[in-house]
Order: sequence, then structure tokens, then C-alpha cells
Amino acid sequence: MAAYDILLTASAPARLAVRVANQPSAESTGPATSLSASFTMNAAEPEDLAVFANFDPAGGNCALRVEVRVAGKTISDSSFWGTGLVEDVVAIPNP
Repeated sequence: MAAYDILLTASAPARLAVRVANQPSAESTGPATSLSASFTMNAAEPEDLAVFANFDPAGGNCALRVEVRVAGKTISDSSFWGTGLVEDVVAIPNP
């Protein structure tokens, strides 16, 4: 088992959330530009992350960056763009 630290960074305030199978989700309590969470997963087969950012649709095109770290080392860094609701899945590589 390993601790996976997840950092979501939004280009504009948004309701942010990250989910992993069989674990409580992490969500911002209101519009925010960042969200940090930590999940414990099997290092040999880490679960995929479901990430969500609900931006103000009037704000135009916005970005969501998802960084995954294990023991302080970045193992995945992804960016997603969209208007309004941005949602995607991040596959985590083995550390």
C-alpha cells in the first residue's frame, strides 16, 4: 500500500472533487482554485481517479490540472480544458 497525494488546481474558482473506487471522495466546500487529497492504494495496481471541476459557464474556457505524487515524487501530471463542467479520468501509473 502507498499514499497517493492528489492536487487539483483550477484556472478559475470551481467546485472541485476527486474520487477513487471504494474510498470517500474529496470535495471543495465551495468554489476554490485548489484541492488537496490523499488516498491509500495498492502500489502494484493503483485505482484510476475521477476528477471534476464545475466552473461558472459564463467564465469561458477553463483548465483543471491534476498532479499525483507518491513520497513527494510527481508520477502523473495532467491538464483538462472545458467550459462549465470538466470531468475526466486519470489513470495512475505504478510508482
